[in-house]
Amino acid sequence: TQPELVYESNAFGVHDIFARNDTVFFNAENEGLKAYDFTNAANPTLLGTLDTYTDQGYNHSGWLSEDGKTYFLADETHGMRMKAINTTNIADMEEVAVFGSEVDVNSIAHNAIVHQGFLFVSYYHDGLRVFDINNLNAIEQVAFYDTYLAPDHQSYRGAWGVYPLLPSGKILVSDMQTGLYVFSMHPLF
Repeated sequence: TQPELVYESNAFGVHDIFARNDTVFFNAENEGLKAYDFTNAANPTLLGTLDTYTDQGYNHSGWLSEDGKTYFLADETHGMRMKAINTTNIADMEEVAVFGSEVDVNSIAHNAIVHQGFLFVSYYHDGLRVFDINNLNAIEQVAFYDTYLAPDHQSYRGAWGVYPLLPSGKILVSDMQTGLYVFSMHPLF
């Protein structure tokens, strides 16, 4: 009820962050990906940066794999695909895979969440996209549902958010124009 500010900085722009324990990944807009150790929250330590990679645009959001070895990031820029980044050595992060919905050259990934070996992505005009990420050499789309059927891939419309972490196993997808969707993915999990 009385949050205390322990750190602030305006050193670079940040759209979203992903934190696990004391490690925080900053999706640093046009400056790529930055990782910090927040063990001392008043004085965080830079662990590593990734400032160039394939299909680089506006780094919007990302999610760390359950084993902590891969960070999946989404550049919210028309035509930029998802990236899998090896984080086993955060000081020397490297891109290991690039993949996308393959629906349109202007498709845009927005938010992504890893759950039980799958990457769930709200993909604007392309709706919900689910990728099997168990083999980074062969990332495969295994499920999808298009929530927004208009053909205009030039705007920012459609599936905006995804949440696959409910105890029930249900998957929520919010579409800015067509509403809320609730899915099950049997037999995948």
